[in-house]
Amino acid sequence: MGDGYVKVIAASITWGTIGVFARWSGGDPVTLSFFRSSVAAAVFLFIFCCRDTPFPIIKGKSLLLACVSGVCKAAGMLLYFTAINLTTLCYTLFIFYLAPIIVVILTPLFLGEKLQKKSLTAVVLAFCGALLMIFSSVEPAVPELNFKGIAFAFSGALCFSFTIMIAKMLKEVSGLTLAFYQMLVASIILIFVVDISMSLQGRVIIPVVMLGVFHTAFAYTIYYEGIKEIMVQHAGVLLYLDPVVASLLGFVVFREAVGTIGLLGGILIAFAGIIVITGTGNSAHNS
Repeated sequence: MGDGYVKVIAASITWGTIGVFARWSGGDPVTLSFFRSSVAAAVFLFIFCCRDTPFPIIKGKSLLLACVSGVCKAAGMLLYFTAINLTTLCYTLFIFYLAPIIVVILTPLFLGEKLQKKSLTAVVLAFCGALLMIFSSVEPAVPELNFKGIAFAFSGALCFSFTIMIAKMLKEVSGLTLAFYQMLVASIILIFVVDISMSLQGRVIIPVVMLGVFHTAFAYTIYYEGIKEIMVQHAGVLLYLDPVVASLLGFVVFREAVGTIGLLGGILIAFAGIIVITGTGNSAHNS
């Protein structure tokens, strides 16, 4: 297993712990998204100022793509949280976890990667596993289906898919630089829809800083560096490690029941990950 897979797996595991810090803070999701972006942008700016190298300035097409990526990131956050308000969390997650499948389907068209049979098999297994984990944590009552909410969730998944593919396109831009521009643009957009009045006193400030530094600045940097070294369709499958980690922490920290169905889902996701990181021909150059 190469360094690229290690970086992507580390980022996915880090994102899986977001729920713990979000609950700890007790903050509004949209407000937390803004602070995640702005704190991360500030961290990147501090790093750039402390380095001896010139401030990273990207121009032309690369700058345009980086800005588009930031817009997609902000839009994805807003669409996701809007969907949660319109329909159930179960339905929202059901649709949002289509993102890795969208990545697998679109990369041959936009990035020229040859679609591997094992990638398609792995992403289907991982998606089924994510669904099992999602449905194992909801009430058995059948909620009302809100098609507007479903549309918002799908649009959010599409936005997230494009941020992954844009990161792959910008091979000449470091993960640190791309993440900075992305979070800066996202912060500027989110400031117009966020409630800045949320208090950052007491226990709230610590999880907010953690979300910005580790779950955003650190995680996105290593993720963007990782997908430059492996095939994007493989990185898409490994994103399903996120709900596995979230479920395990929910059980350990909040005593939320995982159940047999949820455990089976985790096994399917782990198996899908094994499929894409083992064997030959896994490098990013196999396209």
